Amino acid sequence: MAPITAERPPAPKREVKVFVDKDHPEVQPATFNLCPLGVQFYSPKPMDEFQLLELDVDATDDQGNATKVTCKGAVVRCQREPQPNRYRIWVKFIEVPEGTQEHLRCTAKGGGHLCSHCENF
Repeated sequence: MAPITAERPPAPKREVKVFVDKDHPEVQPATFNLCPLGVQFYSPKPMDEFQLLELDVDATDDQGNATKVTCKGAVVRCQREPQPNRYRIWVKFIEVPEGTQEHLRCTAKGGGHLCSHCENF
């Protein structure tokens, strides 16, 4: 007789909004990714590669407490999407303290947004 295993279904992804402009949040599709290495999001306007950004992320710690973390990163890729006025942006985080990395990991994992690389490590 084969052993019975129970698999937990994946958590539904939480809605994510990215503020490229302060007054116009962009709701992100299911392909949005966040991890301690960086973020991949969608924007209504392109961004230059190697552009430096400072991002404020509403995160949670491993206890589920809300906190805001700031990350610096560089745009490493900008790709036009088939939808009008939509660009897929990849940002590599730089100089992120270990504690902030853990907050990002907890937030991404809890929201179902962890990248496939980080899911395996």
